[in-house]
Amino acid sequence: MLLFQSQTTPVAPDACPAHAALKRKGKGDDVTEDDMDSVVHAHNTMNELTWQRVAVWEMLHRAECPSPSLLRFRGRPDDLRWASGARREAAAVTWVKRGL
Repeated sequence: MLLFQSQTTPVAPDACPAHAALKRKGKGDDVTEDDMDSVVHAHNTMNELTWQRVAVWEMLHRAECPSPSLLRFRGRPDDLRWASGARREAAAVTWVKRGL
């Protein structure tokens, strides 16, 4: 959900463009624009934390690559990793065992 003002400066959208993007993609039928403030906040927080972890990794490898840059980013929201599926299955089993 990042929009780019220039080649290197990401700008996080506010609730209105994020909601419009969900609708355009045919998702979020049960989500209102008022809900999107929380969604955008969670999304932006996760992005910031992830980029901080990337920066730490880059610092560990600065001897081999002193000035790394992102060549491309391809979002694949429908391609879930096996770990996310395993966590989802484990959570479902936990709910069943607890009788919830």
